[in-house]
Amino acid sequence: MSGIPQMDRDDLAEDSDAADLVDQALASHEADSEALAADAAEGMIETVRQLQAVVEGDLDVEQVETASDEVAETVLPEFEPVDRDADDELQPTRPALANLNEQQLEALREFRDEGVEHRPALLRWLLRLQFRTLGRLPDYWYHHVATDPTALACVLTGENRGAYGEKDGTDVTPQEAWAARRRLVAKYLRPACRDAFRTLRPKATEYLDDDKNPDKMAALAMRPALDEHYQRTERALAQFHGGFENEDDLDEWLHHLDLATFGAIKAVESEFDYVLLTDESAPDLYLSDAQRYVEARERIMARFLLPATNVAVRELAERAGESDDETSDHSGGVDV
Repeated sequence: MSGIPQMDRDDLAEDSDAADLVDQALASHEADSEALAADAAEGMIETVRQLQAVVEGDLDVEQVETASDEVAETVLPEFEPVDRDADDELQPTRPALANLNEQQLEALREFRDEGVEHRPALLRWLLRLQFRTLGRLPDYWYHHVATDPTALACVLTGENRGAYGEKDGTDVTPQEAWAARRRLVAKYLRPACRDAFRTLRPKATEYLDDDKNPDKMAALAMRPALDEHYQRTERALAQFHGGFENEDDLDEWLHHLDLATFGAIKAVESEFDYVLLTDESAPDLYLSDAQRYVEARERIMARFLLPATNVAVRELAERAGESDDETSDHSGGVDV
């Protein structure tokens, strides 16, 4: 018949071989099923025999339970005990995730157990936290924790923390402060770390080459751009905190601020430059070393600069590339 291809002998032979394979597979499956059914039947028969023996008094119930326990142990073995002090022998195939996870743990443990000595150190620690959470904390949170008296009373642990050591007129004990910091970790910091981990996960490169040494992958989350940006941002904040020699220095700093925030200061305060220059305490606000003006600059850092740098870190983390080269010119393995 036209239009219908004719099968030659080779095709027929191939079909015959395929049919034989199918028949063999079916026969094997049937044999396995029969064996399973036979085992199940034998198990049921043995169970009935044991029950009859119990009823007739020839077998103790505890003997039946012991036999059942022995079977259960073979079917459901217990977990092997884990030595928590032993080094993890598993080498991560995605070392960027392990890198980030360990640095996050270090930051959370430091915050919970030690707190921060004074507010300047807190501002710097908050900047480091932005990079370890890849900017996933709410922008407003930095202003709150760096200026709210109750939060400061629990976060600051130095001898010179002053009035921040009291909350509602009552001294905050070290144990109360530790418990409060632990709650902050649970409510804000660890969820942000987890969000950062999930953000990085689909972008983390998988390494199957045994020659790759995760210990040499020094940059935060193996993103050299994050290390570079951290150095630039930390320098900008330190310059503002220390004040300026003259107004020309301030103007240049304001221009370079876009590098440290990727221009995100506009999203926080669109007229930041003008607000700063026209403040009632200007120019002492940014030129004087007096303590009252230093503290005023710290409040500005918490209200405007840290939220802006947080936005910048969040945007950078979305597109920063991965590198495992510790000696690369663009990554110094900064302790972020």
